[in-house]
Amino acid sequence: MINVKSIIDVVGALDDNTLAGNCYLYDDNRRGGSLNQGTHKLATAVKKGDQIIWTVTPMECEAYADITAINVPQDICEVKRYTYDGTAIVYWLGTVKESVDDLPYSITLNVGSHSFSMTCDHGSRLIKGNA
Repeated sequence: MINVKSIIDVVGALDDNTLAGNCYLYDDNRRGGSLNQGTHKLATAVKKGDQIIWTVTPMECEAYADITAINVPQDICEVKRYTYDGTAIVYWLGTVKESVDDLPYSITLNVGSHSFSMTCDHGSRLIKGNA
């Protein structure tokens, strides 16, 4: 299981009207080959059969952010939306169905109390993991 966490500066994103410079991605697979931790250009190392969980945390505790879509080809990584039991907290679970070399993807989020939809599509990708 590979965890990908999106840290969102909601106030900055709403002020700038973009996630560019306000989206920080991390995963827990650095030893597997992931690169660019803490940037919007996270390269998550995966191999066929891996599962990935995407979650989001707003930088400001009183701000709202929610993932509404993980935009990746479903024939390569099948992604579904879930909520944790007994909560309204959303996570997305993807299963890598095919080997990848370098596959760009994007994350679409609702941010702020008015749920403005924004997409973090500035270079996050799935890359071939270490064997």
